[in-house]
Amino acid sequence: MNELEKQLGQKHGDESVLRSLHLAVVKYWQVKVVEELESIEDELPLVEMMKKRMQESTTGSATSNMSVQKSDPKPAPLRPFIITRSQQQKAVFGLGYPSIPTMTVDEWYNQRFGHASSTSQQQQHQPHVNDANAHSGELEQEEAEERERARLMRWDDYKDDHRRGWGNTHNKG
Repeated sequence: MNELEKQLGQKHGDESVLRSLHLAVVKYWQVKVVEELESIEDELPLVEMMKKRMQESTTGSATSNMSVQKSDPKPAPLRPFIITRSQQQKAVFGLGYPSIPTMTVDEWYNQRFGHASSTSQQQQHQPHVNDANAHSGELEQEEAEERERARLMRWDDYKDDHRRGWGNTHNKG
């Protein structure tokens, strides 16, 4: 159409160019009208469905409003709730201020050192029992360390023989 308009501007009064321009405009609007009609045909079932819904809602709303008003219970009042994360955080990190001491310094000193004289006398009377307990404790600790070392060696050997990813390859989803 743009080319026809240019030709019409150059040739003042050529009827064939003017006729071609008018035919092109008519064809353009013909295509537009056909597209719009197809669009309307596609939307027509949607409009009918909405019309049915509106009719159903107006006829059904009169009866449903009565039942809704009668059976509409009041909503339950909102209850306060406790955020447990903050409680757990306070349990772990404290309340944000230093703890109140449970005993005075004098009480702590008497507890720590006041009874020390009686405990030191008891230790002097039973030195062999403590040595035997200490020796058996050392033996148990050495045995535990040896078991742990053996376990780690077995695990190291296992890792040498069984490379990563060499397991069950049949059941991979």
